[in-house]
Amino acid sequence: MVPWKLWLSLPHVKLWEAVALVLDIEPSRLRESNDAWMMGPGKGPVFEHRSFPSPAKRDDFEKALNFAERAANVAGPIYLRTGLAVGMNKRTALVSLPEVAAFFVACDWPNIPSQLLALLPHSAALEPLIPATSPRDFRPWETLNAPEAHIEGLFFYHQAAREIADVQGWSDSRLQALLDAMASAINQGALRTRDRKTGLVFRTPNRDVLSLVTPDDVNNWLASQDAPYRWDPSPHSASDSDQPAVVSEAVKQRQTAEESWKPHAQKMAWEFIKEQEGLGYYPPQDTVSDRVAALMRKAGIFGFDGKPLSGGTIKRHALKGILSAKKKALSTKSNRGN
Repeated sequence: MVPWKLWLSLPHVKLWEAVALVLDIEPSRLRESNDAWMMGPGKGPVFEHRSFPSPAKRDDFEKALNFAERAANVAGPIYLRTGLAVGMNKRTALVSLPEVAAFFVACDWPNIPSQLLALLPHSAALEPLIPATSPRDFRPWETLNAPEAHIEGLFFYHQAAREIADVQGWSDSRLQALLDAMASAINQGALRTRDRKTGLVFRTPNRDVLSLVTPDDVNNWLASQDAPYRWDPSPHSASDSDQPAVVSEAVKQRQTAEESWKPHAQKMAWEFIKEQEGLGYYPPQDTVSDRVAALMRKAGIFGFDGKPLSGGTIKRHALKGILSAKKKALSTKSNRGN
């Protein structure tokens, strides 16, 4: 039996674990095969056939995992919480369980456990997935920074790519192309990266997509590629602009437009939380933000650029701290863990 309360309390799970839960399989029951090494580095995991309830269940698991692997990306519909680099094993990447469930609901996958369906909007089975396709929504320097990563002068390479694209006025597709090129260079050792705890350069190619770079690391690589631009992480003052008044007005208009959707998101979030509390559930913030994203799409409430707002964007900009009181109250219960 799946301990649903435990799994639903986790902010993220591995992709293969999420697929197992969609099939009502307890992930801890799946035993990795002794022959898994034969798949080669970056492959697998491969599980023993006897650890599945039946051969049919094993076949369904492999089929579902293959579909989920194709859908997993930094731009959705299943969002990779750890980014994406060339050669990365998606099956062990961290994802949101509600997003994986929503993907399979939209694909009309049969017999999804009711515990997962309860996390989704009531209309999820009737609406197609409308993922936010902008790589600008993935900002690990905001959401994944660990205290030990706060070394002055070190940055996530995603931030360098994002700031270069913004300064150059690039589209999302050009930003994604730069991200892919940088990830490939990191894996090949052409773009050197640094240990997040010491700041020292990795002497061998490092596949950790959350490792850090300096401006010199990035600019030396750009120079080796004959790029006509460089990265300057310093904030630009208004005096750097040829038309400061025009830029300032544009920024003000954007800020006003961006603020307009937040009260709607917060109202929907509290309503969903209250509804779930009535059922005895205390959904994590990722679940709430994903539900709000679906409700806002249905209501026709979009971002400044006219695109649907992703759950991650809503969580970062509108729901900060909105569940802290609930979680704190639950964590102080004398019978927690029972």
